[in-house]
Amino acid sequence: MNCFFPSRLAVALWAAAAALASAQPAARDAGWAPNEIFQKAGRAYDAGHYHEAADLYEQLLARGQHMVEVWFNLANARFREGNASAAVLDYRRAWYLAPRDADLRANLQFALEQTGATLPAVALPVRVLQFGSLREWTGLALSGLWICAALLCGLLLVPSRRALLRGCLVFSLAALLAGLAGVGYWVNLLRRPEAVVLQPAQVLFAPLEGATEHFALPAGTLVRVEEQSGQWLRISRGRQAGWVPRARCEVVCSLQTDPLRL
Repeated sequence: MNCFFPSRLAVALWAAAAALASAQPAARDAGWAPNEIFQKAGRAYDAGHYHEAADLYEQLLARGQHMVEVWFNLANARFREGNASAAVLDYRRAWYLAPRDADLRANLQFALEQTGATLPAVALPVRVLQFGSLREWTGLALSGLWICAALLCGLLLVPSRRALLRGCLVFSLAALLAGLAGVGYWVNLLRRPEAVVLQPAQVLFAPLEGATEHFALPAGTLVRVEEQSGQWLRISRGRQAGWVPRARCEVVCSLQTDPLRL
């Protein structure tokens, strides 16, 4: 289902978070009211002023409001103003924060279809690890670690409950290991970051103008960045790899330039 509107719950969550942000002393001193900007952007979008709405959402991001609702609505505005590849980029950034959001995934898929690109195929274990965000997996790992430590103390201090505590320890260890696996997946993704091809690109065999063409990528394609050489990126798509001008791609999120506060 294609839905280019934030859900009521999303708006409510945004309003609460933005109200907290606007209550900070520094924000008050600057006259900064993120909730008002968010609502103004929503009105501009509803009126069909998509470029104005996108500018307002970008203002929020520039002020540190890196929330899934902002990325999602910015992507909607980009798509409506005819920039599907930029919409793919912003939908993907929103997906990093809320990988289980059904509306987000549907809109991302629809935007990809408009560009002629597709989501990269992933194996079942990877889909499981994509079920949670980096923050969620980190929370699970830390919770499992602390619970394991508490249970180990309990085994020493309450020997009469060892059978129960050992059973609980097994579940806590499982949670810890699952959390570590999830964190490992996202960290690897940020080390070899995804990028979106913003303009149709010919992938070359070498990082040189005039080098032999390898294969073509439509705008909106998701690729992985393997390395960088000056103004060139070596990217991979499945089993294919090659070089493209850096100007034709934009990294979704990486350990070096993380704008999303995952």
